[in-house]
Amino acid sequence: MQRRNAGLWLGLLLVLAIVIWLWRSIPVGPSPDSVIPSALAVQSRDCGFVSSFGFPVDCYWVPVGEGRARARLAAAIFRAADENATDDPLVYIAGGPGEADNAGADSLASWDLWLAEVALGRDFVLLDLRGLSPSDPAWDCERYTTTSRELLNRDLTFAEEGKIIAPVLADCLSAWQENLVHRSGPVEQIRDFSSQRNAMDLAESLRRLGYQQWNYLAVSYGTRVALLAAMQQPEVRRVILDSPYPLERGAISDSVVLWAEAFTRYWQRCEAESCEFSEPRFWQLMGDLQREPVWVEMENWRTGRIEKWLLNDGRLAAALYTAFYSSELTVRLASALHQYTQGKPSELNTILEIFFNQAFDSRFNSAIYWATECNDNPLEDEASFENTLVAAGAWRSFFSTDWQYSVCRSDAFRPGQLPPMTLVSVPFLVAVGEFDPITTAAHARELMNWLPSGHLLIQEQRSHAEFFMGGCGQDLIPWFLQATHEQLVAEWAERSAGCGSMGGEVRADD
Repeated sequence: MQRRNAGLWLGLLLVLAIVIWLWRSIPVGPSPDSVIPSALAVQSRDCGFVSSFGFPVDCYWVPVGEGRARARLAAAIFRAADENATDDPLVYIAGGPGEADNAGADSLASWDLWLAEVALGRDFVLLDLRGLSPSDPAWDCERYTTTSRELLNRDLTFAEEGKIIAPVLADCLSAWQENLVHRSGPVEQIRDFSSQRNAMDLAESLRRLGYQQWNYLAVSYGTRVALLAAMQQPEVRRVILDSPYPLERGAISDSVVLWAEAFTRYWQRCEAESCEFSEPRFWQLMGDLQREPVWVEMENWRTGRIEKWLLNDGRLAAALYTAFYSSELTVRLASALHQYTQGKPSELNTILEIFFNQAFDSRFNSAIYWATECNDNPLEDEASFENTLVAAGAWRSFFSTDWQYSVCRSDAFRPGQLPPMTLVSVPFLVAVGEFDPITTAAHARELMNWLPSGHLLIQEQRSHAEFFMGGCGQDLIPWFLQATHEQLVAEWAERSAGCGSMGGEVRADD
């Protein structure tokens, strides 16, 4: 969601919106023999996974595209064990864009547990889209990741990071385009990556897997793809959006506004709740770290090694903004900051360690993130961005060069490929956290104007993508998929009110 700050942090944060506290997905589909004719070039593949709960799981390579834009997508299907299961599967669309390995063994293990707790009554399907491993061909910009990591060892502002990283991204784009030509896919040009393409690939894959009707469960960035699919695919029956990313959002100015608003909301809540820390003390700490950055050490979860990097004001802010994605982390921030200023850094170091490991999660594909976001969203002119900066207050200097170093200005992209939003008549369940810092409740309310058969759930005291894996989602999702239209209207208020058990009152709005 949104685009990365010229340095590293802002875009990563938006992506983390999708990655933070999310489990990885797992799929389900029709019976291999009866539903996948040999005429379709769908091939079985080894899942590398056996369900702990006895679910039949089938994995496939699904070909999509034509000519020099061919690819094979990795698909995994958890088969419905119930002989009375419906024929329309639930298809998961992950966040990102760039969240890879959704059809891999680790993801399947996470979904195995979820499915054991949810009476789904239908197949559950997951695919890794074009360019995302294990789908093939796949590619990522390793130099971008390596350089971003190296920058952490230097005391740099966002602007200084942007100046260094911009030519690295330019080189990556050039190398990627050469790779596309050499490998004949997964697309012909970088400008061909988009949410429109992802929606088309989903439809083509599901048809090839033998389905005639389907439902979508989409999270964060994935909700954008689901909206396009619902607008364009007659086979779509119902859609569940957790933390929706509307089609008209995604301008570079949105990133700045959302960042500033998230901090403003947090300090307002803190003041009302008499937190251990205050906004003036926060800015004092930011000033201290600007003048004298501090080395921090933490474990790299992937390698097990201890990593050392330099904490300055911008990186502290980025870590806190990332923490806003999680309601669990958010409630710990004030205490962590207070203890840090008292010479007790352990609690804040825990938050910094989570931030560091999410920022460099090897399952996240930076190249696909950039390509999709830059092709989807229209370019913003510099004057408009400058107007946004004027209203950014104390944050203005942090984002002053975002437009200048925006990778989306490269000729490799064709910005503005998303169509305008249109009315969609299929039933929607839209869930959003009251304190979501990136896909906000206000954005979700605006989206409901396009969904005449939609039901909006605003979860109090909750943040980003905390619906589908929680108890509320596990109860509401199967009911929403199985209920008749009459039941959806008559029972929604009562059913959604039960979400208060998540630890905070829940508003359900039609």
